[in-house]
Amino acid sequence: MENLTYMLQAYFHQDWNNLHATWQEVIDDFVQDDPETVSRVPGEIFKLLGSTPDDSDLRQRLLDMGMDYYPEEGYRPWLASVGERIADRSPAHKDSPRHS
Repeated sequence: MENLTYMLQAYFHQDWNNLHATWQEVIDDFVQDDPETVSRVPGEIFKLLGSTPDDSDLRQRLLDMGMDYYPEEGYRPWLASVGERIADRSPAHKDSPRHS
């Protein structure tokens, strides 16, 4: 989970909302800034979601990873949306045969 941890610490720190208006903008910057790490994050997200069925445990794991963001829609739906957004915007995803 080192790539997910990196993204949470580096992009969803306590001042993230001083730099971006929405979490979606944060993800878009992450995808643009660090394409090598980006390709690994969706798999780590979906692995975490699958291995952490309890929402309070998921919340705690994300906070322990260094995230300082509190999604209104809940941690599980938000994290799934993050994984989907990253996958949709990832250069590796855009180059896949189904997007050609």
